[in-house]
Amino acid sequence: MARPSPSLWGVDLSEVQPPNPNQSE
Repeated sequence: MARPSPSLWGVDLSEVQPPNPNQSE
């Protein structure tokens, strides 16, 4: 699974689930 910019995920997953400290990068 390709991971786009961290900021993109942070915003997209922010409303779905809390940010993961492990995948904070």
